[in-house]
Amino acid sequence: MNDKCPIHDEFWKTIPAGISKRTGKAYNSFQACPIEGCKEKPITLKASEPIDNAIARGPQAPEKAELPKEVDWDSKERRMVRMNVLNRATDLIVADKLDIKDLEATVDKLETVIYKGKE
Repeated sequence: MNDKCPIHDEFWKTIPAGISKRTGKAYNSFQACPIEGCKEKPITLKASEPIDNAIARGPQAPEKAELPKEVDWDSKERRMVRMNVLNRATDLIVADKLDIKDLEATVDKLETVIYKGKE
């Protein structure tokens, strides 16, 4: 899965350890894309490093992370309460304890009672 460059679909080329011509410093061997100018490298995990850091370095990481949209928790809670009220009302109808004609009024009453407890 990680044996080819994700951009050029070419197998990684192994660069042997050596000394940098530019800086004169020694470097370890590594793998890189064989296409000149490509900066992609295979992801290598180190036991001492969290996996999140390794993934963030990989080519699949977005340029800029998008922040999640603000969640309207109050609206979400109201929807969940309404859904639970409708489920309970359905149970009452199935048990013949509530006439389907009274469903809307009963749901509204139950919601009012629940929301008054919240305020």
